[in-house]
Amino acid sequence: MGLKVCLISVQYVGTVTGGGGIHVVNLSKELAKLGNDVYVLSMGVADLSPCETVEFDNAKVQVKRFWTSDSRTISNPFEGTKREEIERLNEFCDKVLSFLMDKKFDVIHLHGHFMVPSLAKKLKERGHSAKIVTTFHAFESIIELTKGEYHSERDIFEYIVKKEKEALLYSDAIIIASKALITDLSKIHGNWIRDLNLKIIPSGVNDIIINAERNESLVSEIRREFDGDYLLFNLNRIDPSKKVEYIIRALPHAYKLLRKRITLVIAGKFEQRNMKYKAKLTNLAKEVIKEYPEISIHILENISEGKKILFFDSADAFIMSSPTEPFGITILEAMARGTPIIVSDAPGPREIFHIEEDFTSEFIEIDYGLMVNFRDEQKCTLNLGFAIANLLKNIKGFKERANKMKDFVKQNYSWSAVARKVMDVYNEILQERKGKKTNKSRNSRF
Repeated sequence: MGLKVCLISVQYVGTVTGGGGIHVVNLSKELAKLGNDVYVLSMGVADLSPCETVEFDNAKVQVKRFWTSDSRTISNPFEGTKREEIERLNEFCDKVLSFLMDKKFDVIHLHGHFMVPSLAKKLKERGHSAKIVTTFHAFESIIELTKGEYHSERDIFEYIVKKEKEALLYSDAIIIASKALITDLSKIHGNWIRDLNLKIIPSGVNDIIINAERNESLVSEIRREFDGDYLLFNLNRIDPSKKVEYIIRALPHAYKLLRKRITLVIAGKFEQRNMKYKAKLTNLAKEVIKEYPEISIHILENISEGKKILFFDSADAFIMSSPTEPFGITILEAMARGTPIIVSDAPGPREIFHIEEDFTSEFIEIDYGLMVNFRDEQKCTLNLGFAIANLLKNIKGFKERANKMKDFVKQNYSWSAVARKVMDVYNEILQERKGKKTNKSRNSRF
């Protein structure tokens, strides 16, 4: 008999803005396919239905949405300033908490960066019987520290740290994507987090990414539209923490070594709050193109899943420049499409490729591409430029090796594999509770 599981996430069908939302959608589907009763509590925006049954391949997930005071006027839960986002998420969490207190679940699984995870404290303090699992899709405190001039005000940062701590202290199990995150998190919260029940389970890759047929005709069209001797692809949220400017600034260094035309396509989720950052990238791209006419840079917003697959298939290389990436699902997606990769030495890529030691060279070779030394911020763009030139000079060999990626991704990072690992966590903490009840029963006999 399956479990009664409640997933809580502001991102779900209708409000997905990034990898965290995709994660919850796919996890809920796979958990339902395993025979569990799965419920999702999410945020309502615009004209989404307040309650519905979402069906995925014969798996049914019950969804209930909660509206905040401005839900009808926003397109996603993260619109506006950071302060406005926090106020909105607080309102959402209060409504979810009120709803949950008279509902029975075996497991309540919280998903997010800081606000939704912090519900663990109130659920425990109010005596909810469910076991609490929290998946941190990223740690907002770490992200904030990388934003430089876009950093939130000090009181907001301290509030984020407080909410993260509440989640860490009150959850029965905490799921993170990368073991390397523990070190970065310890610098903010202290070494006590190492004693928590931390589980390392990365996100999965969608079956469609793994299994979609390559369309050579459409690939040729993309290569004609985005003309150049080499095509590079970057995919992520258009957000200051992703440091996309590193890639733009690296292109002149790569061009000087190659003397070939280079085209870069930057694509990803765009939110209005990052308008200034997007403007910065646009202006920087114009400066580079003006000085180096052989370089082309295109910034695309909110591309479709089909277009994403097409760019992966068309690109000579995928580049990820985030210095704090906790995992990097786009890296796995590129690997699933057989695209050579260039990645930063952030915690996520290190976890994927089992790189534990620091390195002093500009970059190192990994299984399907190159990992770039980002330890010194002043040298990031130069190191990245060297890596781009090296990979493109040797593109034939990298592409031959990259074609072996798909089987590796399918075996290790499919969503069915991820769901089974999550079920193991559920069963482990429920077994602990069962054991405690048995001991209490035995003790009561005396």
